[in-house]
Amino acid sequence: MKSLAGLIFLTLLLALVGCGGSGAGGGGGIQTITDTQRDTVMTSLETTLAGLGSVDASTKANAMVNAMRAMPEFKEAGITGDLCAYGLFKDDRLIVSINNRPPAAETLVQTILDWLLDH
Repeated sequence: MKSLAGLIFLTLLLALVGCGGSGAGGGGGIQTITDTQRDTVMTSLETTLAGLGSVDASTKANAMVNAMRAMPEFKEAGITGDLCAYGLFKDDRLIVSINNRPPAAETLVQTILDWLLDH
């Protein structure tokens, strides 16, 4: 279960890196966030998520939002009604930590197979 949450988060992070504007920051007061800065932020958020262990969705969402609010790369962070955490980078790219999905069937099957092999 913990690895599924990490996998979902990592997938979102990788998708985030590949999308969005040019990051030129040339107009409208948008601040440029470099790829290195974004990678550092993502690594930090992954560490935060991994360190939470088995906690309820509200606790997880609050921890992620608090982590994003503490980082200067974000201009906004919050929690959706279904307890997903989101952050808006200063260059207007969005990151979402999906926190409301049940485990995928294939992950559940793999977990059961792993358990059976260990016992």
